[in-house]
Amino acid sequence: MIDPEVHIICGMQFGSEGKRLFLDVYSRYFEPDVIVTNAYPNSGGYDGKGKKWSAIPCSYHATIMISPGSAINMAALRREGHGKEVLIHKNAAVVNSHALEAEKELVRIGSTMTGGMEAVVTKMRRNSGIKCTAGQWHLEGVINNDEWFDRLLSAKRILVFVAQGHSLSLNFGMWPHCTSRNTSPQQALADAGIPIQWVKRIIGCARTYPIRVANRYDDNGNMIGWSGPCYPDQKEITWEDIGVPPEYTSISKKKRRVFTFSVKQYKEALLTNGITDVFLNFMNYDPDFDVPEEVSWWGWGPKLEDIEWYPTRN
Repeated sequence: MIDPEVHIICGMQFGSEGKRLFLDVYSRYFEPDVIVTNAYPNSGGYDGKGKKWSAIPCSYHATIMISPGSAINMAALRREGHGKEVLIHKNAAVVNSHALEAEKELVRIGSTMTGGMEAVVTKMRRNSGIKCTAGQWHLEGVINNDEWFDRLLSAKRILVFVAQGHSLSLNFGMWPHCTSRNTSPQQALADAGIPIQWVKRIIGCARTYPIRVANRYDDNGNMIGWSGPCYPDQKEITWEDIGVPPEYTSISKKKRRVFTFSVKQYKEALLTNGITDVFLNFMNYDPDFDVPEEVSWWGWGPKLEDIEWYPTRN
C-alpha cells in the first residue's frame, strides 16, 4: 500500500493571514481527497468566493475530517456542513452554553470567547455524565478510531488545515495573550493521528502587515481587554498609515490592530513549523514589499484569481 501524500497549510503570524483563501486556491492545484482540520470556533475566515467558514475549512469538494483535537460549534457545523461529506471523530469536543458562559472572563486578554477552550477543558475532566464530545451528542457523521484511520489510509492526498497562527501558540506565543493550545503543523498531525512520514510539504501563510484581534472596551470607552504585544522588531501602526480601509475580525466583527512586518516573527515561524514554502498575502498593501526567498505564491484576494505563483520560483 502506498502512503497518502500529506500537505499542510498553517499561519505564520497572529492569524488572519488568509489561510482559508489560500486553502481554496491550493486545493484546486493539489486536489486532495480529504481535508483534515483541528479548528475551534474562534477560527473563521473567507474562501475565494467570499464565503465565510468556521467549522468547515472551505467549500472545496473533498471529504472534510474534523479531528479529535477540534472543538465544534454545532450551529456552525450544521450551517456549513450541509451538502458536504463531513466525518467527525467521536472524541472531538463540543461547545455548549456552559463553555460560552465560562469564557466571558477572558475578555481581559481580548479573547473571542467562543467556548473552544472550555469545551476541551470539560472533555479533559473525563466526566462521562457531562455531554461534551461529538460521540455523546450523536452528531451526524461521527466515526470511531477504526473508521477514522481507514479513511485516512484510503486517501491518496490529504490536506491538513491548521487553524490560527504561529504567534498565538499557547507554548510559543506571547502568553497570556495567546490561544489555548499549540498552533503548529506538528500539533495538527498529532490531533489527527497522521504519521509525520506522510508529510511532503508545509506551506506557511504570512501577511505584509500582520494583525492582532481588537482590544476590548466597556460602554464608557475604558479598555477592559488587551490582545497583547508584538515582536521587538515591529511596531503597531494604524490603517490610515497604510492607506487602506480598516479590517474587522471575522468572528467578533471588531476592528483589528495592525503592525509592521517582523523578520524575527517570520524566521521563528519558518523554523518551528518546518515550513517549506510561503504564501505572502496582502501584497496590495505594499507593492514594493521585499519578498522573502521562501515565497512561492503571492497575492491578496478576495478572489481566487488574485493569488498566483511567485515569478521564477515555481
